[in-house]
Amino acid sequence: MNPYDRAPRRSATLRCWSVAALTALAGCTGCVEATTTPPVGRDARIVWSVDLPAAGDGVPVMLGDRVVVAGDSGIAAYSTADGTVVWRSRIRVRGSNRSFVVDGDVLFAAGVGAARAFDTRTGALLWERPMPQESSLDAADPVADARAVYVGTRDLRVLALSRETGEPLWDSAVPRNGWHESTRQIVAGLALSGDTVYAAVNRDLTPGKYESAVVVVAFDRNTGHELWRAQTSGTVTGTSAAPVLFGRLLIIGGARDGHSVAIDRFTGQEVWKQDLYGYVWSTPPLRDGRVYFGTQAGRLYAVDAASGRSIWETGLKGGSTYQEVCGDKLVVENTAVELFDRATGAPVGTKIQLAPHDFVSSGIAVSGNRAFFAGQQKLYAIRCD
Repeated sequence: MNPYDRAPRRSATLRCWSVAALTALAGCTGCVEATTTPPVGRDARIVWSVDLPAAGDGVPVMLGDRVVVAGDSGIAAYSTADGTVVWRSRIRVRGSNRSFVVDGDVLFAAGVGAARAFDTRTGALLWERPMPQESSLDAADPVADARAVYVGTRDLRVLALSRETGEPLWDSAVPRNGWHESTRQIVAGLALSGDTVYAAVNRDLTPGKYESAVVVVAFDRNTGHELWRAQTSGTVTGTSAAPVLFGRLLIIGGARDGHSVAIDRFTGQEVWKQDLYGYVWSTPPLRDGRVYFGTQAGRLYAVDAASGRSIWETGLKGGSTYQEVCGDKLVVENTAVELFDRATGAPVGTKIQLAPHDFVSSGIAVSGNRAFFAGQQKLYAIRCD
């Protein structure tokens, strides 16, 4: 039996979180309510913080006046006003990305072992689509529309899963076309525009990942038929996130050596390449014609999205994994959280003062002039103005 043809499991029962410990520590069991505490320390930029049952991870996602956070104990939705728990589920979204995407009243999650859909109002599990281990979904950020959620696998497949049932609408393999069988090729991220789904694929050119490239494959959204593919020029050591759409361009953050590129999404032609210093881990935010890259080598860049020209560069005291635009500021995670002026790259104030012994372990979500992120101990809401 084709592993993709297994029927999805259904559940409408909400369950409490079991409390999980931090990695490598034992945990207790039972349901724990997050409690709102006064702003931590004397940092007036922290609007509120709440205790977490276990370390937060992945990238939080906004659901109107709620923020959803993943962790080792499951997922939960918190009120953006005061951090109170709106709903929670002990269902774990396993995987390094803990990838969420929202469309209307459905929250989709892609991770190790399964794709899932949750009701955004209650957290109820609507459906679950099991996936075999070799087809893990945890490396690629999904995308969704009113018809389907589109997911990518670690064995070079892109699937469209029905929004209503999780049944595959189409399942398309990315032909290797002479690629080395001894090297690993994965779908790293997806983007959606009009009737086209774009997949960014890592292609290792040699064993050991010493040389690799990014291959962009365009699929027809309705049928899964491959429209075209394009490979980056020279050696670009992969990508670890979804492409960013800017007009005709697909902008792709470079992975191990920081080479970031832009490809024309109608012709597949490479438009520009920018050599950044250090590993680009996450999908870079885009605003007002600028794309912002943070690297693991402690660099922060603003790049003109149309030309690839570097507008400014700022040094960081540590490597950065996540960045997000919040008004005229850039919120940057580098185990701590700092604010930078988007126009100049100048730091704004000092690092956010977290709870004692806490550090940031998640990405950043933004709503209005507030940013939300999770640490090992707490979930935080901060002011960006």
